[in-house]
Amino acid sequence: MTAQPLTADDVVRIEHRARRAGPANCWTGTSGTLAADVIRLLAERNRLLVEIAQRDERRDLPAR
Repeated sequence: MTAQPLTADDVVRIEHRARRAGPANCWTGTSGTLAADVIRLLAERNRLLVEIAQRDERRDLPAR
């Protein structure tokens, strides 16, 4: 089975679940640490998507 790309709705639901397992439920516990890792991974995913979009834009610019 191949993984399907994450949709915007998927990301929203994932972040919601991670935040629900986070601060109010003790970030230092097992699920809290995992929740913090998920939030960091989502931030890194977003950073990479922005970087890819910027590279695509530069590639589409006319040559000088």
